Amino acid sequence: MYILFLIMIFIFLLIGVYYYYFANDILKKLIKNNVIRKIICIFVSIVLCFFWIFGLTIKSILTPYMIYLTIFLIIFNLVFILLEKYKDISVSKLLYLIPILLSLSICLYGKYNINNQTLTEYNIKSEKKINKNLKILYLSDCHYGGVLEKDNLDKMMSEIYKIKDIDLVLLGGDITDESTSLDELKYIYGKLSKINNNYGIFFVYGNHDGRSYENTYYNLLENVLKENKVNLLDDEYFKVTDNISIIGRKDFYYDRRELKGIIKEDLDNIYTILLDHQPKDYDKANELKIDLILSGHTHAGQIFPGGLLIDMFNTSEKAYGCDKIGNLYSVVSSGVSGWRIPVRTEKHSEYVIINVKN
Repeated sequence: MYILFLIMIFIFLLIGVYYYYFANDILKKLIKNNVIRKIICIFVSIVLCFFWIFGLTIKSILTPYMIYLTIFLIIFNLVFILLEKYKDISVSKLLYLIPILLSLSICLYGKYNINNQTLTEYNIKSEKKINKNLKILYLSDCHYGGVLEKDNLDKMMSEIYKIKDIDLVLLGGDITDESTSLDELKYIYGKLSKINNNYGIFFVYGNHDGRSYENTYYNLLENVLKENKVNLLDDEYFKVTDNISIIGRKDFYYDRRELKGIIKEDLDNIYTILLDHQPKDYDKANELKIDLILSGHTHAGQIFPGGLLIDMFNTSEKAYGCDKIGNLYSVVSSGVSGWRIPVRTEKHSEYVIINVKN
């Protein structure tokens, strides 16, 4: 993680240098005085780099816009240099309007995409005998009070309420956000509590649930969970039926118990679901005869090529999707929404149904 952070700082410095030389190339025919031109180029470079960070503080499309604009400017810049050097073709600077408009178009699509929650459905097979087929509704990374707004939540919930025969409702963390108010907290859990189901609603903490409120918030959150009959599993084992159980993990960023120490019985004949906000410890879960692990956290990258970077640097065991490792199925959701940036240019926003069949 620290290596990735240092790499990102290095890349950011390179981007700042690129902005300087790009501005100098644009302005060299307009401003003949070298000193004045260099001062302006340094100023432009600092301002553009500032936009990257400022965009995060105001929760706008500015940061992803700067990401895509920079990528496209570099590509166009290289093409123009090659054309001028090897083909002796003089390129108009007005063509730089193309990456400006292209970046804006991608971000406007991403703004629509993050607010358009869709159903993703997986059908998996249980190697253990269960009394009946199991239908699980899985939600993670709503970030309500942050990026997810009331109208989009209400629209999604109206579709969820139409789903029939749900056995379990599992909430994989980051349902709320650092900026979520108490009223918003009560509202979303009030909506979730109205989902018809057979065996209950279960929740694990993510890495964003109430961090800005410190310990006071956790008391408020746990009271809201109790009021809405949502079961908190914080490194705990819960027996749902004679042959179905759930393990809810504390988030990976916090001190947590060994997985083996949480399990209370032999799992040979018990279909066991592990709810863990971050996709971690797959091999260990497989060794302990856990059948299904549900995670989120990654947002499937959210901003392309984020998912590729997650896989490349192995910051999580998986960025998105459903896989089978031995007898263990793993599902990583892209999430209902996203964090901080109201744009999604990688994958889609989703709520998930998992059908477990004998």
